[in-house]
Amino acid sequence: MKMKSRKGHGKGVAVFGISFLLFTGLHQAWAGSDIKILQEGEGLNTNVAQQGDLIKADVTQSGISDVVDLNQIGSDISAVIAQEGSGDLIARVVGGVQVPFLQEGSLLSMYLSQKGDTNKILGAQIGSSMSLKAAQIGNGNKATLLQTGLGKVSGFSDSMSLHQEGDRNRVLKQFQRGAYLTGTIDQDGDKNTATQVLRGTKAAGVYGEIDQTGNKNIAIQCRKSGTSIINQVGNNLVNVSVNASCL
Repeated sequence: MKMKSRKGHGKGVAVFGISFLLFTGLHQAWAGSDIKILQEGEGLNTNVAQQGDLIKADVTQSGISDVVDLNQIGSDISAVIAQEGSGDLIARVVGGVQVPFLQEGSLLSMYLSQKGDTNKILGAQIGSSMSLKAAQIGNGNKATLLQTGLGKVSGFSDSMSLHQEGDRNRVLKQFQRGAYLTGTIDQDGDKNTATQVLRGTKAAGVYGEIDQTGNKNIAIQCRKSGTSIINQVGNNLVNVSVNASCL
């Protein structure tokens, strides 16, 4: 492994360049820390764990069957993850089982980008004032995303957007629980599916939207309160809206 630079105290910055079936584990537990990782190769596995305030992770991978395993806890934290290749994964792997990566705390920000086929995202934000944006470009990609409050406290002022471009992509579930929620799903292509669940804790202030362009797409919405919209353009479309206690 070639380490370009690394500073580990105070305002820390770590930059790594790694290739070919390698594992990288980086853990930080202080305030004001930044991590930047650049990787190119096949079968890369990167684990990033950060705890504290004013922390940031920036991970870029290019290759096939790469994995980013992320865990951030604190206040005013952010992550930017970009993968280009096929069979890539953004999630935690615990005992060989894929579970959502975790951002926990307040003032959370996440941007995820995958380009290629059969990629997968499993992600969760738990806390308040959260923003999550994800984009998948390619065919046969999957995403499951969650936003909710911590413990019995409802999340609030949360937003989530997911864009998929290509065929046979699936939003297995976009789940949000709390007050003042905004959730959007945008799919462009054929034979895509999307499931959106909005569990608003207030009668107003909750907005969800699914937009699909293409043929044979399926959109399912479930909301407990607030406003939800489904827009579909194409042929042989399925539109299901459920106003109940949610899935």
